[in-house]
Amino acid sequence: NTTPATISRYESQDRKLTLPLLRKFSQIFKVSIAELVGEVNQQTTKTINLINAKEGKSEMYIDDSLSCCKFMGISEEDLFGFVLENETMSPVFREGDCIICSRDLTDLEADGVLVFENTNGDKFVARSTYNPIDNQITFTTDNPLNNDYGQITDESKIRILGRMVCSIKSA
Repeated sequence: NTTPATISRYESQDRKLTLPLLRKFSQIFKVSIAELVGEVNQQTTKTINLINAKEGKSEMYIDDSLSCCKFMGISEEDLFGFVLENETMSPVFREGDCIICSRDLTDLEADGVLVFENTNGDKFVARSTYNPIDNQITFTTDNPLNNDYGQITDESKIRILGRMVCSIKSA
């Protein structure tokens, strides 16, 4: 029961909306009054692929307010998730935790946690340490009960899939 000109005046804020009118609009558009006036902080999510999909889950949704989503130059397409399947990185990371990695960050001379793949296609998580004196890279686990992967050489025939930029702890 109004004209396009009146609607235009509401949109350009030339005319004030009353509470009864806001209620009517919220019913018509099936949204809350807070959404109509822009006071709802709507979360935005990103979808990232899981490279070790289990139980039919091949992707996960992350809130883009996570620190890894704010890194400059890292796009959604560069990110992937890896869900830890054992306690090799315990106590820092536990089984079920998800590490978010960037495919673009594969430099072995930068220390950090990374995901790598062997020639059989098996994927692992390790902490890499670069020693500039002897130019050696060592892959270790955080769990003292597990064996380290040792020094990485050209003969190791592994492929670095990405470096961790953040993690999500399981509940």
